[in-house]
Amino acid sequence: MKSREDILAKKARLVERIAGQRNRLAGQVESLQPLFRLADKGVAAVQAVRAHPGWLALVAGIVIVTRPRRALAWARRGFLLWRSVKWAQRALAGALANGINRI
Repeated sequence: MKSREDILAKKARLVERIAGQRNRLAGQVESLQPLFRLADKGVAAVQAVRAHPGWLALVAGIVIVTRPRRALAWARRGFLLWRSVKWAQRALAGALANGINRI
């Protein structure tokens, strides 16, 4: 059986090792801060639109009235993007289902 001093020494080594790992991780993540800030701004923008959908409808209505061709082009792009995402979701779900059945 290990003595109390051995256990305390091992704990101290582990705490020191963890502190080193934490410092290395903090240094590596620091370069990602601008990306995290951008993601936070995107989340805030989505939350603002969800909180005030009338503003989005107003802007869409203004664009449709003032620039109908541009609005139609953006609607087409949005529809194609939506279809692509739905296709990818179905393909991924199918691939995952097939992979799980093979196990």
